[in-house]
Amino acid sequence: MRHSNLGIAAVLMVAVAVSAAAPPEVAPGGLRSAPVSAPDPSPKGASLRLGAIDLRTGDPVRALRVLPEGKQLVTAVTGKIHKWTLSTGRLAYTSRAPTESEAFPRRERERIPHDIEYTHGRLSLASDGRSLLFPYYGKLCRCELHLNEKRVGLPWLSDEEGSSAVAHAASGGSVFALGTRGHLYELPAKAAAWTMLEIAPVHSAKTHMHLAVGEGIVAIAGAAKRAFGPESAVRLWDPAQGKAAGEIEPGGPVDALAVSADGKWLAFHFFDTDGKTTVELRDVATLKTRTTWNHPTGPVIGLSADGGKIALAGTRPDGYRVEAFDTATGKLLQSWPLIGDEMLHLHFLLDGSELIAGGEQGVIHHWDVKTGKSKRPVVGHLGGVQAVLALKDGRTVTGATDGVLILWDAAGKELRRFTGHKQPVTSLVLSADGKTIFSGAQDKTLREWKLADGTEVRAVSFDKPADGPGVYALALSPDGKTLAVGLKSGVRLLAVADLKPTGELVVPKPEAAVPATPVPRPIFFRNWVVALAFAGEGRLVSCDRAGGYRIWDLARPGEFIALTYAPKTGPHELAREANSVAVSPDGKTVAATMSVQGLKAAWSTLGLWDAETGKPIGKYGLPSMNFGNGVAFTPDGKHAVIGGERGGRVIGDERRGQIWVIDVESKMIVQTVEAPSRTLSLAVAPDGKTFV
Repeated sequence: MRHSNLGIAAVLMVAVAVSAAAPPEVAPGGLRSAPVSAPDPSPKGASLRLGAIDLRTGDPVRALRVLPEGKQLVTAVTGKIHKWTLSTGRLAYTSRAPTESEAFPRRERERIPHDIEYTHGRLSLASDGRSLLFPYYGKLCRCELHLNEKRVGLPWLSDEEGSSAVAHAASGGSVFALGTRGHLYELPAKAAAWTMLEIAPVHSAKTHMHLAVGEGIVAIAGAAKRAFGPESAVRLWDPAQGKAAGEIEPGGPVDALAVSADGKWLAFHFFDTDGKTTVELRDVATLKTRTTWNHPTGPVIGLSADGGKIALAGTRPDGYRVEAFDTATGKLLQSWPLIGDEMLHLHFLLDGSELIAGGEQGVIHHWDVKTGKSKRPVVGHLGGVQAVLALKDGRTVTGATDGVLILWDAAGKELRRFTGHKQPVTSLVLSADGKTIFSGAQDKTLREWKLADGTEVRAVSFDKPADGPGVYALALSPDGKTLAVGLKSGVRLLAVADLKPTGELVVPKPEAAVPATPVPRPIFFRNWVVALAFAGEGRLVSCDRAGGYRIWDLARPGEFIALTYAPKTGPHELAREANSVAVSPDGKTVAATMSVQGLKAAWSTLGLWDAETGKPIGKYGLPSMNFGNGVAFTPDGKHAVIGGERGGRVIGDERRGQIWVIDVESKMIVQTVEAPSRTLSLAVAPDGKTFV
């Protein structure tokens, strides 16, 4: 199962304990905040960690600020606030976001429109790092980090602005917000209401309206209304004088804006009439241009406190890069290539000697601008691990959302990397001779790699519209001659010898599902195949996102046996989602997980079927697990291992990874492991003693 929330990019190796039964542990909940005692905590029972969790948030970084003394870093993600020690990279403190009852009094909760949800992207930290601003159900809230995480609900913006803000920042004791209609508002310290400032509004889509603050200056950017039509504009406001401080017409839409901490320099990125992309640095006092750079689309801008250095992140012809320049000369100081990540925030330390960057994968990068070296090298993947392959010699192969494959030795040391995918890796299988591996990814490609040296052997593209958004599942036949590929349209069968198509299994659309499959159509997910497993020679089990499990007879591609779950239990059940499938080593039993979303809760179910007849054998309810993201059998077929997630269904609730080991015969849970982040994939080692 794939999620927007990525999880921490690390793999845990856990010993399988089958001798003693233990009930699942329940983690304490409801804590407003908690210090981190262990520098690198591993869950109970884990024997090895592949990768690291230093300077990793587990979610896209929505706000980032280095505290004034330069020793600590505060980051904000959706639902959490983290404080890090820069010298060690260790997490010093973490706090969850408030619940609705904490953020608002009852009388205000009644005013919350039902169609306004928690806003994921718009978070901002005050310049001193002491408070966080975040929108919550259409209202701005402030979290005072220095007052034991006290939450303060700020007054509502006017109804004209839709009770929302598309950008906000805090400076000099005041809070500034850019409303949905482009008006700039100020909330002075201890004020009871917002003041709409007398500056012309900017108009554009929410994603193209920007606000930035520095000492004594506020900048907004968007489209300006002219007599002959809208044009792009950057407008400045002087809070001390209480009046507009100037206006700039860039000549094209602005998609990035930054102001230096001292308020003397302004930088913005825009598209000109010829389609070229430019970054300009201007003097705030005179509005004159100091330096310009031709830079690719989608940049993120960071300015040093004195405006002497500028950092830009974006896609160059040779890939995604973060670059640092001298603003006086325009000279390139350093360039750092990044594979599989995109930056959301760039922040210089006060003296401009070091650069901190946080991005979509939740990894905090820390570089020395003078030497170009990383102050805290990234260990392992940048993104969440979505595919795991356990080899017979104890080595492990992992694939992640950064598009990279990594081969690890039995001691957890990185041996080599396999680079070539441009999108998240979703699936891995080992060839019959054990010399190569196949990987599928969301870049719509299937690639084969040599384990010995990491070179790419072959690649196949699935770029037709019917193939869908990518390759989501792979399975190798027991004889090693046929490779099954899961796509949106169904299953494509390839000959391993030349990777040429030999057949196709078309999955019926949800509207045309067979009557024997009483699984309701999910509301939020589509119909592509997300899991595959061979059940002996000539039989293939498929799992599609719309909730359909099928056993196919490859000799008769148009025929299948539909595996049925219990019918819908009532109106409280909104949607179902199929997640994963596995076949026992003897090929006789099929195991599959189903996640159910209800009005007030989510839960998962493990089902077992006879691989020959498709008749159900048993069913296990997993009430505390929201999503079952993986299932695998031990080599002896006596135990099933299920991985997933619990918690996180309510804003601010802690999300945790959860793994259960179930005795198939007795239906008893014999082992429970809780991980610091959600479990996206798992595999049992060939010796049956550990799982990863």
